[in-house]
Amino acid sequence: MGCIFSRTWGSVGWFGALAVLPECQGQGIGQRLIAASLEYLRQEPGRVVGLETMPESEYNLGLYLRHGFESRCLRFTLGKGLFQPEGSAGEVQPWSQAGARTQERWLGELREASGQIQPGLDYTKEITVTVRHGLGEALVLVRGGRASGFSVVRLASVQEGQNEEVAGIQALALHPAHTNPETFRALLEASEGLAWARGKQWLAAPVYGGHAWALRHMLAWGYRVDYAMVRMVLEGMGAECRTDGYVNLSAWAG
Repeated sequence: MGCIFSRTWGSVGWFGALAVLPECQGQGIGQRLIAASLEYLRQEPGRVVGLETMPESEYNLGLYLRHGFESRCLRFTLGKGLFQPEGSAGEVQPWSQAGARTQERWLGELREASGQIQPGLDYTKEITVTVRHGLGEALVLVRGGRASGFSVVRLASVQEGQNEEVAGIQALALHPAHTNPETFRALLEASEGLAWARGKQWLAAPVYGGHAWALRHMLAWGYRVDYAMVRMVLEGMGAECRTDGYVNLSAWAG
């Protein structure tokens, strides 16, 4: 009669999409699904539980506010047209071309990197599932022999009616100690080059409004705002919206 999608990234969890058959709506099924998802997501103490919804949907906003969510900042989806890259980013390496031992070492180093952005934040599932199921590729920035950042690029269409010419960054993060315009642009350009090589014409990327440094640089590098979502977090969880210089691109939406 209905379903809800729940995802965990270590100390961060979120749900979406939520769906109920039209003939079964109005029976409280959506409420029960949300309650079950929140029970699951809150099993780990201290986990930040959130979601993203369309700002123009007054019904969704009211529903989530009644469940104890608070609105924080907007999350923007930025987009850029793709062209043949002029060169290759030597520090960025494809996940699928690395050996198993290298991949395992990278995961540990990337967990350490994302944990510097938010304690316990872990993108292991996003990286491994995307590649394992042929949904896209992960790119790893290696500096000084260590994985300092990554980008997960979704190349396969997973939604009905989705534009086949569009690729999307599912997540992209940099260790704060290695965050600068050079490393950020290297990951973005490698993501753009990968998408172009796979026949895509457009790359979409999610940027949280509080990460002002990343947002400002992407706009300067030719990205434009396509649309925005409202990011919401359960009351009492996570920091308030603030401006910071982190590079932590991700979407809490299905």
